[in-house]
Amino acid sequence: MSDAEAIMELGGKDFEVARWMTSFAWPYEDGSAEAFLKTVVGKNPLETEAVFAITLGGIFIGIAAVEAPGDLADLSDHPTIGYWIGRAFQGHGYASEAVEAIIDWAFSAYGTDAIAARAFEDNFRSRGLLRKLGFKPYSITERFSKALDRRVSNVVVRAEGSRMSKPVIRTSRLVLRAPNPEDLDRCAVLLGDYEVAKMLSRVPYPYDLELGRQHLARSVKRWEYIVDADELGFHIDHEGDLIGGVGFKKLQETPEIGYWLGRPYWGKGFMSEALDAAIGWMFENTGHERLACEAMTENQASIKAKVYVRSGNGGAGCVSFRREKYIEYGGPDGGDGGKGGNVIVECVDGLNTLIDYRYKQHFKAETGIHGMGRNRTGAHGKDVVLKVPVGTQILEEDNETLIADLTELGQQVHLLKGGNGGFGNAHFKSSVNQAPRRANPGLEGEEKWIWLRLKLIADAGLVGLPNAGKSTFLSKVSAAKPKIADYPFTTIHPNLGIVQIDGNSFAMADIPGLIEGAHEGTGLGDRFLGHVERTRVLLHLVDGSGLEDPGESYKVVRGELEAYGGGLAEKPEIVALSKCDALTEDLIAERSASLEASCGQKPLILSSASGLNVDRALRMIVRAIDKDKEDAANQGELKRDWLEALVSDIVRLTTEGADILIVSSGSIALGRGTLGLPNGPLKLEESQAAAAAGQIALAQAYAGALGRHGRKAGQILLTLGDTEERRRYLNARATIGTLLKMGAVPIINENDSVATSEIRYGDNDRLAARVATMASADCLVLLSDIDGLYTAPPAQNPDAVFLPEVSRITAEIEEMAGSAGSELSRGGMKTKIDAGRIATAAGTSMVITSGKELHPLSRLTESGRGTWFPALATPASARKAWIGGHLETRGDVTLDEGAVRAMKSGKSLLPAGVISVSGTFSRGDAVVLLRPDGRTIGRGLIAYDVDEARLIAGRNSREIEAIVGYPGRAEMIHRDDLVLEDAFLNGTR
Repeated sequence: MSDAEAIMELGGKDFEVARWMTSFAWPYEDGSAEAFLKTVVGKNPLETEAVFAITLGGIFIGIAAVEAPGDLADLSDHPTIGYWIGRAFQGHGYASEAVEAIIDWAFSAYGTDAIAARAFEDNFRSRGLLRKLGFKPYSITERFSKALDRRVSNVVVRAEGSRMSKPVIRTSRLVLRAPNPEDLDRCAVLLGDYEVAKMLSRVPYPYDLELGRQHLARSVKRWEYIVDADELGFHIDHEGDLIGGVGFKKLQETPEIGYWLGRPYWGKGFMSEALDAAIGWMFENTGHERLACEAMTENQASIKAKVYVRSGNGGAGCVSFRREKYIEYGGPDGGDGGKGGNVIVECVDGLNTLIDYRYKQHFKAETGIHGMGRNRTGAHGKDVVLKVPVGTQILEEDNETLIADLTELGQQVHLLKGGNGGFGNAHFKSSVNQAPRRANPGLEGEEKWIWLRLKLIADAGLVGLPNAGKSTFLSKVSAAKPKIADYPFTTIHPNLGIVQIDGNSFAMADIPGLIEGAHEGTGLGDRFLGHVERTRVLLHLVDGSGLEDPGESYKVVRGELEAYGGGLAEKPEIVALSKCDALTEDLIAERSASLEASCGQKPLILSSASGLNVDRALRMIVRAIDKDKEDAANQGELKRDWLEALVSDIVRLTTEGADILIVSSGSIALGRGTLGLPNGPLKLEESQAAAAAGQIALAQAYAGALGRHGRKAGQILLTLGDTEERRRYLNARATIGTLLKMGAVPIINENDSVATSEIRYGDNDRLAARVATMASADCLVLLSDIDGLYTAPPAQNPDAVFLPEVSRITAEIEEMAGSAGSELSRGGMKTKIDAGRIATAAGTSMVITSGKELHPLSRLTESGRGTWFPALATPASARKAWIGGHLETRGDVTLDEGAVRAMKSGKSLLPAGVISVSGTFSRGDAVVLLRPDGRTIGRGLIAYDVDEARLIAGRNSREIEAIVGYPGRAEMIHRDDLVLEDAFLNGTR
């Protein structure tokens, strides 16, 4: 009787619960709950009605009941079940668990062979639950509903069953049997292995014993009572030990099979044997003629696979001589070996995963047949062809370097070439060697490990948190049929649909929902984001009907897109507040305002269920796709008006006495347009070719723009080794200095035409910082797509605060930086912060400012708008500190007293003042400077190697060219490369 208050609170006051019950008027009258309890408490449940309270942790949440046989006229011999549960507890599986338990009790208590249930015709949730538990439609009746005050249609469903003998299937090595509770500990051991657990969507990791116990209990009940259950499973025994499981679900429709196997038993054929037996049993006992299999996309290696490939060796040549009766002259007749088979990757129809490469990872082409006598050439080895779906990328073993991108049906890539066959001895015969006894072996084939990665080819991508309505939207606008349910992570693999609107059609991809921490592996992780990398626009759906704030939900997903990178954060984005059919107008306005404050654009009010603004969303997507195509077509063209404005700024500054260096980007993008390369990722050699073509166009554009102002340009292409290797560093520094002295403007770019992933900077920001350090620049200006550093991305967070100055780069400053780059330049705000760390430590101040407007340098000098990073020292002092304290000396140079006095007065060291040299130094190395008595006075960077220094020591600078053979520097050590000790300058040494 103590439950009366809870019944009133959960059922009597909530119409959405009460409307599904026929026995009580709504709203409940005072005392109605007590009256109901008096009719059931203390009665014999087998004679009238058995009523059970459903509790969760001791809290009343609902009621489950079984009416005794005879209540329904058309099902007089079968008990009938009913239930209700409080709205706050719906959608968590509690009702399903309770009904399953009450069915178990009813079969046992009544000894019946069938159980009935009633559900309102429009109560799809309840009907779906009963269908899942094995109930089938039996009839339709009408009953009067006191809550609705009218007659309503009821669907009567029935489940047949009884205690049944549990099947045992035996194969040559295995036994398939029904699960039992004693299997729990063994399951915990096998499923506690992450490599096994990650392949099962229902298994948590680490393994939870309580959840495992509940799952086993349900599996046991399904075998004990309900023949028509929607799910049945077997456990697999080998030599008395549990080693895995195989099961079926959706038995009322097209069954789906699933399985798992402990890792110690992989690769021994156990799973194939068990599946063959289980499938045979299913077809024989259920009457089904078709079977499906749903595998977790990532876990089954269907979007990524590592594969070993090897082309065939060439066949060996043959040493043979013709020997026949009555033939006077024989001679060599050994044939050549056949060519080894090639490794080919082909894009074929009918595939949408890389699942096949989970079970076979090694592919070897055939060896060519050896040559034979009578001039018979060996047959070529058979090629091995790897068949992959459209959208597959082939990458090197480093999983970064792109080899090929297969985007068209029938496209082939000859990955490895087979070895050539060896020559037979007939090939070597000549007038001077008429009987050669040599033949060549065949050349060996090539081998490598490669990665295959599948990325869906779609024009638009759907992103959002789990249960944001992405799958519902896709099913509404296309013929795709993704799984839809009211719980998170319904979608566990990507779906693709073709959408048509106003005569336009495009492909749309729906990926599993993202949650906070997805880039670190939380939830399903971010492994499916690669499928929307190819898209031109993102439709970001934010659930308006949930409990979470839409603005915060938006920020979570945007944070994961930025953390993933790949240019996703820069893609055009349409933001929509979904599920608005369940909201009032006031609530829509409130949640729309919150979302707009976070995303910086007015969100679209959307409902897939009612069709509200669905067509409008599709038209917005079409416009975004068309604009992106137009931008892509113009991507390989120079922005000449912007370039001319920048050059005019540079000329003005040089006229005022400033030395300007330009570190430029965009050579690959320009070369792509020049060579007509397609959009999307490029192979390494294609990127290098595009850079080679683009660098010419870029240099010509700068030279032309500067030439119109009477200025010269000089192009310098650098690689990482030019700043890491001392001699090349000095050569590059000297070249930059000479160009500046001659009044030319150095145009510097990374030499992408020869750079590989191992020797490239990876972005132009760090390259610019290295160049600024090399040239001892006073200031480094980085032109960005925004006007400086903010506390958060300003396009996404209107509360982001602009930082005019960063005096020191801390961990907090680094966290404010994003990580994405653009098509024209690699890197993002994070790399600019890294560049600031390099530059400021070397004595170069840095500023980040906007480069989107014309005349960016003039705007900077006029307004000062930008984030300034002041240098920690001057370039000269930083360089002096580096020479004096960080370089290892390689030799000694002894000076005469005249040279000592000259250096004390600030002069450079000339060869004439050198008495002797010792050590093993090269040009640019640090050496110690000594007085005639051996006392140290300082150190410096010498301009000659040890052999040249010995030759010119004590000689006049005018004689250097005649002595060393080239016009070297007049100074052996320039004063800018010289650091004198304080004790020497103070006169104490």
